[in-house]
Amino acid sequence: MKHLLPILKRASLGRLQYYRSLSSAVNNYNQLTTTCDPQSDIYK
Repeated sequence: MKHLLPILKRASLGRLQYYRSLSSAVNNYNQLTTTCDPQSDIYK
């Protein structure tokens, strides 16, 4: 059972990095759409 711990730790770390990059990509996309979209709240 002890040999599974590094694998689980690495998998959870990879999942964390994946979610972090995903959320940063979503944030970048939201920033792009808000700056480019005339219908966004910035222009109202």
